[in-house]
Amino acid sequence: MPETSLTRRRFAPVLLLIAAAAAGALALVGCSRGGSAKPAGDGVVVTIFPLYDLVRQVAGPEVKVTLILPPGVSSHGYTPSPADVDALNHAAILVANGGGIDDWVAPAYRDRAEDGLRLVHLMSILGGELGEFEAGDGHEGHDHAAHGGEDHEHSGANPHVWLVPRNASKLVAAFAKELAALHPDRAAAISQREAEVQEQLAAIDVAYEDALEPITDRRLITFHDAFNPLAEEYNLEVVATVLSLETHDVTPARLQQVRRFIEEQGVRALFIEPQFDAKAVEGLGSAVQPRLLDPLGDPNRTGYETYDALMRTNLKNLVEGLRDNVAAKDGGG
Repeated sequence: MPETSLTRRRFAPVLLLIAAAAAGALALVGCSRGGSAKPAGDGVVVTIFPLYDLVRQVAGPEVKVTLILPPGVSSHGYTPSPADVDALNHAAILVANGGGIDDWVAPAYRDRAEDGLRLVHLMSILGGELGEFEAGDGHEGHDHAAHGGEDHEHSGANPHVWLVPRNASKLVAAFAKELAALHPDRAAAISQREAEVQEQLAAIDVAYEDALEPITDRRLITFHDAFNPLAEEYNLEVVATVLSLETHDVTPARLQQVRRFIEEQGVRALFIEPQFDAKAVEGLGSAVQPRLLDPLGDPNRTGYETYDALMRTNLKNLVEGLRDNVAAKDGGG
């Protein structure tokens, strides 16, 4: 496969450490609660679609994998339905992101933890500032008004970590280990499927490196702070966000700030998200063509129906938007 040698450039050293990372993660998230109890069922419940798609690939057809957050719905402020709670009541493993993204599942998880429900929790696996469902002043308290300078403040870890393939790789490894422990008779098949998903993630990482390497102006404006971890991973610069996280709204002051980056500093790479109303950017004028970056994906939309498709479509749109920065300079505006 053509990308195999390229994969060794960045991703292979990480894969060599996955077993150790997964073991440590499971000590933190899998065995911390309900370790001696037997799960009520053998299914798997996953909070958000990108993680769900990776998990279902590793789980295979023998395991029922249930997604909680409906496609196209923002993860912020979601309330689990009775059907969601019922799925958790019949599950052996819960896969979650944490950091305020899906803390709405925490009460249902805690109700089941003593009954043996296992937790694979990405923020804990990564060793971030936020532990198991401890949002505190984390995500909701961020000020991502502008990236760079005095105006940019982080009060906690940005939780949109699943958009970095290296992070997703660690979650996949941790989940595969938990699933194999639950179904030792299927361990070989689980390991094989995990290896295939790891190759997929490594190829995505290489694709981002190769596509973004020639880009000379790496500044972009996003709708909210969902793509800050990805930007940091690939040396991009999020100079502003449209959404003010302090008020959870698009304020006139924020639009003025964004307009300043567009008109005075020539940033044309503006991105919107399908979970938010695109009308919010209509007041920014015709100098920019907003493009789509989707953090969550949707199995019902072409180009966003899997984690792989989501990441690759985002990459295509990201490159096109960043090229607008250069085109604006070449055109004198």
